[in-house]
Amino acid sequence: MAEVRTGDRVLVRDLNLAIVLNHVREHGPVSQVDVAQHTGLGRSTVSGIVKILMEQGYLKEAGAGDSSGGRRPTLLEFNPMVAYAVGVKIAPTSIRACVTDMNARILRTADRRLDAGEPGEDVIGKAERLVDALISSPEIDQRRVLGVGVAVPGIVDAEQGTAVHSHFMRWSGLPIRE
Repeated sequence: MAEVRTGDRVLVRDLNLAIVLNHVREHGPVSQVDVAQHTGLGRSTVSGIVKILMEQGYLKEAGAGDSSGGRRPTLLEFNPMVAYAVGVKIAPTSIRACVTDMNARILRTADRRLDAGEPGEDVIGKAERLVDALISSPEIDQRRVLGVGVAVPGIVDAEQGTAVHSHFMRWSGLPIRE
């Protein structure tokens, strides 16, 4: 069971970070003033959050906006290349994998054929090698891979990370998360 967080300062900061990041991701390029107006957060709060998100690479500058009488505002946009996600689909006759940016744009893909009835450990080993090959390319910074999602046919125990039963694959209790 997930730990429940109480309403402390860290939780409020994390929620505000998520609000600002999501607003810029959905509506960018936008100025900090626009973010403050549309989210209801104070300008100084938005300014502090933007500084953190830019230092972490989640936001980047996108040029200058139109002036409404004062100086031109700096526009912000989401940086989808800040991190990567890997997806793996294991089917009875193949493994498909991809690497995406944070906008779910597929950057690289790879496929491997499987022999019918291959042992689960062998299939998982092939999947590992396929993922390693995908993220070993020069354009993917392995340190920024957030995680790997694996889809398998059958019943899965997500908490334990195991394929409980797969009729198609003839698996039982296969430790996928490992």
